[in-house]
Amino acid sequence: MSSTTISRLGPYHLKEADPHAWAIPRLSRTAKAAFVAVEYDEYGAGRGERVHQELFAELLSSMDLDDGYLAYLDAAPAVVLAPVNLMSCLGLRRSRRGATVGHVAATEVTSPVGSAWLLAGLDRIDAPEPARCFYREHVEAGAVHEIVMRDEVVASLLADEPSLHDDVLFGIRALQVVENRLDAAFTTAWETGEPLMGQDSTGRNLVPIRPCRSGEISLMNSSVSAFSAPRYGVGT
Repeated sequence: MSSTTISRLGPYHLKEADPHAWAIPRLSRTAKAAFVAVEYDEYGAGRGERVHQELFAELLSSMDLDDGYLAYLDAAPAVVLAPVNLMSCLGLRRSRRGATVGHVAATEVTSPVGSAWLLAGLDRIDAPEPARCFYREHVEAGAVHEIVMRDEVVASLLADEPSLHDDVLFGIRALQVVENRLDAAFTTAWETGEPLMGQDSTGRNLVPIRPCRSGEISLMNSSVSAFSAPRYGVGT
């Protein structure tokens, strides 16, 4: 796994959960309570050193990368920034609270699988423990968050406000669109050996991605098949 693989996630994970938190005062009853429970874990369950943003900063530092917020902004192409901007665009507007819930739910449902793949890759290269810790945390926490978001937050929100069905679906599908585009760009970079990112703020060339044999790497994707129509009336 190259530094490009890690640093492409920096803008998101260094503000992880912050844009989603805007939805809290815009929800009610069970949906709000369950949503807060998930956010509580994202913010370290009361322990500052366990805040997921802090864990990711430690990951970056352990991999000899800049852990400053937006440190790689100038090197990041639009396809890298789109998933980050989507979070803020949805979270900033009360009218999009349903879409925010859909975005969070789709993220949590897919997080354990993607994190497990990244953890396996980090294990193979014997990466520093802080790098592995971040994704190990998401494998474990994500398994619980998936159930809470799906069965309590989404289900309760749609039971109380069925008119938000389309907004929830929009949030799910919007996440899928931006992540699939990123996956395509990442796959192309990997196959061609061209870096997805440019230079960092110091002018250092980020490590290029090396070509590999077909099928050698599995990329994180944003499949939302876990939201099945029979359970929630939400298609993929």
